[in-house]
Amino acid sequence: MLVLTRKTGQAIYLGDKIKIFVQEVRGNQVRIGIEAPDNVKVFREEIYLQILSESRHALEQTLAQNLPTDVEGTLARFSTSLTSNEINIGGGMIGFSKWEAFKITPAFAPFYWLESKEAADLKFLVLPVTKFKDLLFPNANLSSKAEIFCLLTPQDHFLESTINLKAPLIVNSNNNSAIQFVIEDDASLLRISLVELLARI
Repeated sequence: MLVLTRKTGQAIYLGDKIKIFVQEVRGNQVRIGIEAPDNVKVFREEIYLQILSESRHALEQTLAQNLPTDVEGTLARFSTSLTSNEINIGGGMIGFSKWEAFKITPAFAPFYWLESKEAADLKFLVLPVTKFKDLLFPNANLSSKAEIFCLLTPQDHFLESTINLKAPLIVNSNNNSAIQFVIEDDASLLRISLVELLARI
């Protein structure tokens, strides 16, 4: 934590667009002025905490209303027909081109671990979405033999976790070769939350 001492009329800057200055000190109260762009939201702490609480409640209601009633049955639809858990990713994963040998192993239903066989700490959580490729990638020309996995970014509330739709892993189910394919279509979604996906299918 950065602690600064300021006198009346003195200011501090957050970046180059937000200015916070001391207007007046009276007893144990300090009047603070804030100059910030219109798109920067400024809240008193108690208001901010109230907004967080209301947002969390709204999220819980959304989850209750939108999740399928047969969650187990829905999760079972996320499956893969790969006959081997070993795949070779040509050019490696984006940002990790040095390693191409991977294995796919079950994590917890319906997720899988995509683990490098060469780098012990290189591991991704992925979701098989082959059965939903027309929904998720309507404009992509994907082979009928392609098995599709998307990387997952976990969040504290797991159903808020996001699925990366911009760069799916495309696996050839005939020979278990794979490539991480970047979808250039600007109209395509970049990502979708897990709860939103469950609500759509």
